[in-house]
Amino acid sequence: MMKDRASYCPSCGQESGEDTRFCSRCGAPLSVSHNQPADAERKSLLEQMEHVREVAALCTPHYEAYNKWQVAVENAATRVYENRSWKKIFYIGLPIAIILGLPMLAFAGSPGYIAAALPVFLMIGGWIVACRMVYSSTRKRNEHQKALDRQTTNNAQEQQRRIINCIDQIYEESGLSDFYPQEYLFENAVDRIISLIRTRRADTVKEGINLYEEEQHRIRMEQAQDQQLTSLYRAEELQRRAGDMAALAATMSALSLLRRR
Repeated sequence: MMKDRASYCPSCGQESGEDTRFCSRCGAPLSVSHNQPADAERKSLLEQMEHVREVAALCTPHYEAYNKWQVAVENAATRVYENRSWKKIFYIGLPIAIILGLPMLAFAGSPGYIAAALPVFLMIGGWIVACRMVYSSTRKRNEHQKALDRQTTNNAQEQQRRIINCIDQIYEESGLSDFYPQEYLFENAVDRIISLIRTRRADTVKEGINLYEEEQHRIRMEQAQDQQLTSLYRAEELQRRAGDMAALAATMSALSLLRRR
């Protein structure tokens, strides 16, 4: 008994089950079966998704502004402040001051000991005062920068709250709350879900979102694998260079021994 033509892939000819929607070999969509929505329903779904695309286009500038404020918040949170500890400067500079003052003591006679030692003490005291001034100046700059960063962070977070409220208002006024989730209301996701529905890989918004999430997860996993491979290749390259340097050092050492003989 001959099987229905719909059980064969129109692209590669692979035999498939009667209720199979995609070819197991090439992944091409098979002909429409009884469990798929009619063309009129798919057309209506695509028209609704076009409305979703229009709403996403309205939200896109707000998302871009939100991301810019988020960059400002992250920059303020990761800023490295100056750390010129006056104690470190003191401990480094004090021996220098003493060394510079020793010649005065060495060439001074006994009667002039106090006169020769006085410049040394003045030099050390001046160094301590200079270190303290550097510490005070650095601390004031850090406090001023921290105050600016706090102000920037508060302002950015306030702007982000306003942006989120604006996006929520657009979403509520669009009437999409029962049709499309707000978490995927950006143009890249909407365009991909529309493509999945148009190519019959998804019959509903939920199926399109699930396929979109699977693709994004696969992309993230591939990027993580690429980073791991890059790190591995870099480690191997460093190890190879270290081996080459060790071999070169051994060769030079052997040549030096031969010359001595």
